[in-house]
Amino acid sequence: MSYRHYFLPTKNLSRLELSTIYSTSKTSPPQIPKMVKQEDTNGGAQVLALPLLQDSKSLEAQCSSQQGASFSGAVFNISTTMIGAGIMSIPATTKVLGVIPGLVLILLVAFFVEVTVEFLLRYTNSGESETYAGMVGESFGAWGSVAVQICVIVTNLGCLIIYFIIIGDVLCGSQSGGTLHLGVLQEWFGIHWWNSRAWVLLFVAVFVMLPLVLLRRVDSLRHTSAVSILLAVVFVVICSAMAIYALCKGKTQKPRLFPDFANQVSVFDLFTTIPVLVTGFGFHVNVHPIRAELSKPSDMRSATRIALLISVVIYFSIGFFGYLLFGDSIMDDILVNFDQTSGSTIGQIINDVVRLSYAVHLLFVFPIMNFSLRANIDELLFRNRPVLAQDTSRFLPLTLFLLSFTYIVAIAIPNIWYFFQFMGSTTVVFLSFIFPAALILRDGHGISTTRDKIIAIFVIVLAVATSSIAISTTLYNSAKEKRAAIGMSPATGAHVPLLSDRKPVRRGSVSGAVFNVSTSIIGAGIMSIPATLKVLGVIPAFVLIVIIALLADVSVEFLMRFTHSGESTTYSGVMRESFGQVGSVAAQICVMITNLGCLIMYQIIIGDVLSGNGSAGEGHSGVLQEWFGSHWWNSRDIALLFTLIFIFLPLVLLKRVESLRFSSAISVLLAVVFVGISSAMAIYAIFEGKTNTPRLVPSLGKQTSFFDLFTAVPVIVTAFTFHFNVHPIGFELGKPSDMISAVRISLVLCAAIYFSIGLFGYLLFGDAIMADILVNFDRSSDSAMGAVLNDVVRLSYALHLMLVFPLLNFSLRVNLDELLFPKKPLLATDTRRFLLLTLGLLVFSYLAAIAFPNIWYVFQFLGSTSAVCLAFIFPGAIVLRDVHGISTRRDRTMATVMVVLAVVTSATAISTNVYNIFGNKS
Repeated sequence: MSYRHYFLPTKNLSRLELSTIYSTSKTSPPQIPKMVKQEDTNGGAQVLALPLLQDSKSLEAQCSSQQGASFSGAVFNISTTMIGAGIMSIPATTKVLGVIPGLVLILLVAFFVEVTVEFLLRYTNSGESETYAGMVGESFGAWGSVAVQICVIVTNLGCLIIYFIIIGDVLCGSQSGGTLHLGVLQEWFGIHWWNSRAWVLLFVAVFVMLPLVLLRRVDSLRHTSAVSILLAVVFVVICSAMAIYALCKGKTQKPRLFPDFANQVSVFDLFTTIPVLVTGFGFHVNVHPIRAELSKPSDMRSATRIALLISVVIYFSIGFFGYLLFGDSIMDDILVNFDQTSGSTIGQIINDVVRLSYAVHLLFVFPIMNFSLRANIDELLFRNRPVLAQDTSRFLPLTLFLLSFTYIVAIAIPNIWYFFQFMGSTTVVFLSFIFPAALILRDGHGISTTRDKIIAIFVIVLAVATSSIAISTTLYNSAKEKRAAIGMSPATGAHVPLLSDRKPVRRGSVSGAVFNVSTSIIGAGIMSIPATLKVLGVIPAFVLIVIIALLADVSVEFLMRFTHSGESTTYSGVMRESFGQVGSVAAQICVMITNLGCLIMYQIIIGDVLSGNGSAGEGHSGVLQEWFGSHWWNSRDIALLFTLIFIFLPLVLLKRVESLRFSSAISVLLAVVFVGISSAMAIYAIFEGKTNTPRLVPSLGKQTSFFDLFTAVPVIVTAFTFHFNVHPIGFELGKPSDMISAVRISLVLCAAIYFSIGLFGYLLFGDAIMADILVNFDRSSDSAMGAVLNDVVRLSYALHLMLVFPLLNFSLRVNLDELLFPKKPLLATDTRRFLLLTLGLLVFSYLAAIAFPNIWYVFQFLGSTSAVCLAFIFPGAIVLRDVHGISTRRDRTMATVMVVLAVVTSATAISTNVYNIFGNKS
């Protein structure tokens, strides 16, 4: 093997390498080591890695003797990072999944983790950065680097808090389901002040954790990591032996090989186990610190594979034997089971040994997770300062602060299960899958193959889909458990059906409510979201979508709580109880304006898709015109009339909201198809280099002023305004209190859809995006396949709106009838009145849709007036009025903030819109 001379200009050295070189002496010039070429597994040249801190030996002596971190130390550190607290929740996931799907899922997650780590290592070898954040920054700029750092901070901080919680549970006990589970210290010495949770964890933090977190090299932790792995194995072996002994005594239940859908779990519950496993295998935060100290960085991939194999064996063993030992009584934290299973002295001793071994295991995991957390915080806050390990004045305060903060937070955290689920569904998913796959798709170094890109797309789609479902299901289950805990029951009249007859009324389902609510939310919102991203930029748009979704959830909770406390079952009725007849009429007028405006907009969009339109002097052909040419029978008027008679009319004649659940399900599916195709087209355009880099923040200049940003708010407000259908849908449910859960699932689903179409639509069309994105799809194709995809996208969305139309028409018709005929019988029982109102609304909305000039201003003015009143101002006003005396101080504070924000943003948006309209004309 021939050797080359390598020369090291300091501008190309990482912070890690520079700190190592200059740590030899503060006065003498640095001694540059003699570098030799080493081949890695990918055939690239590697330079010997230098340690984080320099000892008394010279660099050259260290490099020549190869005294870097050992391969075995890397395996121990990686394995410790992975196993961590993962063991304690694996048996509960096996109970949910069943044994066979549990094993399959463990293997799948491990496989995808190995793939994404390979992505990270390959791009690290090809670039100049030695950190995860720096590597992503090379591909995506400063914002990418910051995104990684924030995810690492959230993930590691969450894990450290979880470790504290588990140690506290083992030593000092916990309370679950109203049952007190004693800790080891309480069992041994009884309950005293000195073995309370706060004092014991303080002792652990000061005398055990502090000496470990003060170590400045990852490799210095290899011995504690080895002991940590050994203790995890002891924990597994004892559990396995206990399970086998119980099996021989006939004291175990027969484990389920597959999920129990009949009695215990739903299909959606299966997705809640994925974040637990993702968190259990998420060690990407420590890949770069461990790699940087290896004598041969190319060994990192082999160390990863060995560690993954060790972790898979440990996870499946504890999952199977833990489930076999405790059966369906297994708890989210298996350690809690060990304080109540012993029937003898030897059994009690074994239980204590199991729990203590795992607690000590976590004590040794803590410092390695703290290492990357501290490094990322330092890199985020002090980017241009020397390496943290070289600056004691910075190292000590940051270390002490992190240890103190995690201790304080861990004292009061109620439930570890939701910690795992939400972390695994958000930050860990980004660090483990989305960021590595995004590096492959971005391909800043030009080394990604077609196979890599296909895997990366599959990884991202799978990660986003499973995470969204897991978050939605977790929110639903959390709300369900909360209601069960407080004994919530619907108020009097909660089960009164909307349509009364002599036959028993079939109750609505939660899934039907989710579909109906989601359809009400999505509606026409998708088509204008990409234009708001162009105005706001990606990051502010994402933040605004999340904020409005959260406020919508709060306002719905206000409405339902005051509804259940009163006697009314309608929105206007709740307003009447608080503000009299004036409040009732105001709510009815706002519902009619909002819904009638939306129905007109739906027909405008459908007309644009089928028959085209003229925008800014340019003609945009519709699908029918492209296929058959321009004729009288495919003109806008005739196409909409045909749609009205043969599609709208049969649907609006249905007299129950629940009857629309199937059309709503198809509507949501079509919206997902629309988003999926648009996303695929955008990703393909990225590969072809046909997209512009999206603006992360707004570009304030000649085209966009600061006040123009407020015009995007009403668009998103209108997209999330569904409050007019809360009561019709909620009071057809078998249990109307489930409405809150259905709303939360729908909000998460719709927020994910909105941001996806916003980002990919903006990527696809850039600054050429129009107020109605569907118009863009009639001129973007340069091939036959592209034209087919464009037509499928537009037609799928048009059909989606056709199925949304009857749902909004329902509440419009009910409110109009309640306003005009307040003393008449229920509308559904009077066929003559029902038909007259139904036909009248159809004809009026059709005529108005024929000549409406511009959909953008419709959205803006609706969102700034009636929609904002229904979504935020009215619910906030009901809480502040508090006629039932149930508002808390927190409620009133939230309601005040909601009303003030709504009024200020709406007034600014209206003023800006008026100025833009008349200013442009002048």
